[in-house]
Amino acid sequence: MSRLFPLLVGLMLLGGCASPYHYDVDPTPLKKGVTHYRLKDVQVNLTLGHGAIPGDTTFAPEQQLHKEFVDALTDALKTKGILAAPGDNDVAEVVASIDFERTFNIGGHALNKPILSDLVKIEQNGQQLASFGHGKYTTKYSYFEDLAVNAKIAVFQWGAEDEPRDVKLVAESIVNDIAALGK
Repeated sequence: MSRLFPLLVGLMLLGGCASPYHYDVDPTPLKKGVTHYRLKDVQVNLTLGHGAIPGDTTFAPEQQLHKEFVDALTDALKTKGILAAPGDNDVAEVVASIDFERTFNIGGHALNKPILSDLVKIEQNGQQLASFGHGKYTTKYSYFEDLAVNAKIAVFQWGAEDEPRDVKLVAESIVNDIAALGK
């Protein structure tokens, strides 16, 4: 047992050092903070969680949610200064797939935080350069903002007008990961 403990500690430390990114080309041509990106394809897969009211049109349909994600990802890339200009040729392209499960509060007229997962691939000239993804997660705002969001959820006040905030937060998180790609 005494020999096993240092081995387990070492494995845990190495696990913490592993990069969340998978690079398909070594060395990667991606340069952190320098490479510019263009959205090539964004897929949003909306599922309705327990409590959805059949036929309810209160909440954004999948097409609108897709547009909100494309706009939020574009804005976040622009804010980070890594959005490619329309005429740029030698840029990396982002292919993103986002699974968005809309979760409802009791009664189906208010929302809980969504359950998400995503997979992002970075390509250039038809070749995949890198990828990363996140398994099931939910939105997490800054400490006090998260308390306020949770309070709104608790009193059934988190609704359709608040969902774009979740979309923006998820898009910013994805773009932060994209900006950290490279060496």
